[in-house]
Amino acid sequence: MRKPGAAPRIRRLRAHRRKQRPCGRIRHRTNLACTRIIGHILQDEKLPGIHIAFGHPYSEHTGQPWKSTTHIDCVGRNFDIWLDDEQVMQRGKFLI
Repeated sequence: MRKPGAAPRIRRLRAHRRKQRPCGRIRHRTNLACTRIIGHILQDEKLPGIHIAFGHPYSEHTGQPWKSTTHIDCVGRNFDIWLDDEQVMQRGKFLI
């Protein structure tokens, strides 16, 4: 049986304030030296795959015209990623 994902919890956190809802950042990570989640978000967000953050976009660095009082980082593993029509990652492993 598959464990429930983080999506319901993230939806509940984001539902409280309107400015938490937008995606503040989305990044495709390629650091192959990072091989496992260690529980420290600043390190874990560098794992190969996708890092998504909701809420505050760090407008002082990104130039975004909006701000939020919250920032929720999401890190996943074992992604399947396509760029255009070419699959570049399968279950967290790069294909190219």
